[in-house]
Amino acid sequence: MRASEKITTLTCLDLAPRLIKLRMLAAFSGVLIWLRNRCLDESHSAYFRGRALGERARRGALSKDHPQERRDPDLGAQDDLDKITSRIQKEWAVFADQIGRFEQEMQVEVGVVWEAFSSFAREEMGLEPKTLIKAWFEPILPEIEAVEDILDTTETNSQRLQEYASMLRQLWSMLAP
Repeated sequence: MRASEKITTLTCLDLAPRLIKLRMLAAFSGVLIWLRNRCLDESHSAYFRGRALGERARRGALSKDHPQERRDPDLGAQDDLDKITSRIQKEWAVFADQIGRFEQEMQVEVGVVWEAFSSFAREEMGLEPKTLIKAWFEPILPEIEAVEDILDTTETNSQRLQEYASMLRQLWSMLAP
């Protein structure tokens, strides 16, 4: 019983910072999307304000001696906006891709720890992993449940999984003779 408590507690202490990082990265991804959209909105707004000011200045510069030429104010605007949008999205993709890679790496790490512990709990102790966590480290259970769907679809690193499972078995053999 004490061995199961220690192994469960150690696993949860190992999982906790990873789960927090995973949550932080997910939140940061959401903020980045919002921020990108705000930048697009502001750049488009600035473009239209600049065009309006430029048109007023052009009209004011024309003297009464010169006939005012008529210009279509929307001519070229869509092309300009597409260029602005394309540049912002291209630059923003660098941030989004990096956060996505960090998030994927953390999902793999969490998946390795959880899968190794789950298999170990069932095979060595004959218990479901959530039962052990509920008994020994219940506060982390909602965090684990919040990412379970993601973990089911994440590919694991088989080498890291074997290493972690081996470490759990070694620990078990030391604690439960």
